[in-house]
Amino acid sequence: MNSVGRINCVMAAAQSGDAKALYSLYRAAGPDCLRVCDGHSGWTALHWAVAGGHVSCVKALAECGVDVDAGDKDGHPPLFLAAQE
Repeated sequence: MNSVGRINCVMAAAQSGDAKALYSLYRAAGPDCLRVCDGHSGWTALHWAVAGGHVSCVKALAECGVDVDAGDKDGHPPLFLAAQE
């Protein structure tokens, strides 16, 4: 899978709440596959999972070692989104 395909799969899994897919991607491609961000907003998969209220995905991403403090294009980490809810 090329990098664009991997980004799409990771983001789609996070947006739809598919923690099993995130774990599968992690096992298949390693931790770097989860360290991607949306080219427009700068949102990481963790941003999308938090915004969607997908607790199982947030847990999966944290367990897989994503940077929980990674900021979007405006420097806001996922916790900023959680605080907005």
